[in-house]
Amino acid sequence: MYDYACSCFINDTIDKNEILEVQKDFEKMKSDILKFYKNRNLKKLKEWYSYVNELKPSPSDKEYSILNARLRAACGKDLRDFDKKRLERVKKVEDRGYIKTNSEFYLIRNHIDYLEATNATDEEIIKFDTLITLYEEKIKEKMERQRKKQ
Repeated sequence: MYDYACSCFINDTIDKNEILEVQKDFEKMKSDILKFYKNRNLKKLKEWYSYVNELKPSPSDKEYSILNARLRAACGKDLRDFDKKRLERVKKVEDRGYIKTNSEFYLIRNHIDYLEATNATDEEIIKFDTLITLYEEKIKEKMERQRKKQ
């Protein structure tokens, strides 16, 4: 994941004079990751993984299979294992019919992005977009009630 994120950032750097700076930032990140691993700091490793996992390619991207093979070779798991867990969480929210927390909000928001990238049906996208809209309205109402109390 680190190598993939590093190459994404370097390839996406518009100002080619900044590439050295990006590479230095990633070397620092690599050092931190290795330190977290050595110290068995699972919390920090999970935080870093969550951050970089947002950069992973969608299944329709050519890089998906390359990254999948690298992960399988490195740790015996691949993106489908992580997608399976994510999809189980999405299904739980879908079955419930509403979003409870901010983390579920972002899970569903990312799922909509995934659906759009994989050319899902409009009906499916609208179903999840409705969950997002309802949650946003609920938060807005909550904020208005709090404002009135003050």
